[in-house]
Amino acid sequence: MPVKNIIPGQTVTKEKLQRAKELRRDMTPAEKILWQELRANKLGVHFRRQQVIAGF
Repeated sequence: MPVKNIIPGQTVTKEKLQRAKELRRDMTPAEKILWQELRANKLGVHFRRQQVIAGF
């Protein structure tokens, strides 16, 4: 059964949700450094990691 997406009215398949989780878990060293800096909120902006949007 599809789950809700961040965009109202759109759903995400379990396969795409699982793939997004894999991409978040298996980051490259460069991605890990980038997200450490972004999580520290040094830019004052909120970012989403590997969020499924409109089926992508």
